[in-house]
Amino acid sequence: MILVLASLLPAQDPSRVYKESEELFPNPERGLYVWTDLVKTTDYTGQAAKGYRIVHGLVHLDAYRDAPLPPAFLDTLAERFAAVRKAGMKVLPRFSYDFTEKGQDAPKERVLGHLAQLKPLFAAHEDVIVAMEAGFIGAWGEWHSSKNKLDKPEARKEILKATLDALPKSRMVKVRYPMAAKLIFGDEPLGEAEAGSGSDKARVGHHNDCFLASADDAGTYWPPPIEPLKKYTETWTRHTVMSGETCRLAPPRSDGKTALAELARFHWSMLHEGYHPDVIRAWKDQGAWEEIQKRLGYRFVLRDASWPASLAKAGTFTLTVTLKNAGFASMFNERKVYVVFSDGKLRHVAALDGADPRRWWGGEESKLSAKVTAPAEPGSYRLSLWLPDMAPALRDRPEYAVRLANEDVWDAKTGENILAAEVKVGP
Repeated sequence: MILVLASLLPAQDPSRVYKESEELFPNPERGLYVWTDLVKTTDYTGQAAKGYRIVHGLVHLDAYRDAPLPPAFLDTLAERFAAVRKAGMKVLPRFSYDFTEKGQDAPKERVLGHLAQLKPLFAAHEDVIVAMEAGFIGAWGEWHSSKNKLDKPEARKEILKATLDALPKSRMVKVRYPMAAKLIFGDEPLGEAEAGSGSDKARVGHHNDCFLASADDAGTYWPPPIEPLKKYTETWTRHTVMSGETCRLAPPRSDGKTALAELARFHWSMLHEGYHPDVIRAWKDQGAWEEIQKRLGYRFVLRDASWPASLAKAGTFTLTVTLKNAGFASMFNERKVYVVFSDGKLRHVAALDGADPRRWWGGEESKLSAKVTAPAEPGSYRLSLWLPDMAPALRDRPEYAVRLANEDVWDAKTGENILAAEVKVGP
């Protein structure tokens, strides 16, 4: 992909080539997670210290199948979202009335009422919701085995619509089955033209909770034939959030080689580390585990950058950057890209208009060429790329900024990626 925002200057000098890092490090809105009871867990700093950036927050609603959610329960959830924010993480919530195989969920009108109650909570904590699993319906909230027949197409559609309406427009909802998405949105998968538009279709992703368990992933790709559903899912997940877990050892399908191929094909961003332990152990024994951890979601690698040798104060110049996404997926939530000049006292920030990390596709190289305005004060500046969180409350927190996979570029104090330690801005 080439994004051209301005014509290139004939001579871009100096230029720098950057060395790729093999280090395994955390980044926001991607990576491994573990199951967590969102109501019972009060502190998430321990998870953050281990490198997790996602809290898979399970919310048990068993006690409220026949009652509204009490104000005290909603207050507790608000406290947990605040604790996630304090830890520098984001939450992936799933609400369910029965985290067993029985599927004892609530009547449809009760589900819709609970979603209406949750809407203000979601709005208040939009910044730390990474996405949401559709939940509510059936066993484990996985949209099957519903005692109230909520796993029928019309009920699924109505509850998904209410979930999308309850969640802020900036966030996606993940459904368990590709066929469910097809029945709701039609046979044509989400394409690039509609991706990121904010439409309901553009806000629905996928979670596969029996990854590699059988030829059809234990009914994930159902009904047959399997391959057309996989092709649909491959196109769909290129533009949306994708995550899940394994559920049983099933060699050779569950082997690490197959896992790497299908994690890339279906653009996985997040994975449950705790289940199934036999599969995770096999991936470690087969030498695939470290690569899986590195490549979940995005992994942006700077290749080179160039700019004019002479920068005039307050003048415009063209910055050209080439990078590769070595991860399985692009970003799925919106994020801006900035150029930062700093000299220890002054900090000049310029947006790279049009740069969209959601279009930096997994396994592909992107070239950015954009006009940038230099600082108004002459001097010697550090030049950096900065990809902070969109939320004002998180914008200046470095743990929510994107780190590039290069040696000697990351500044953990500022969350910036250093292109050059010194550039001169003259009169």
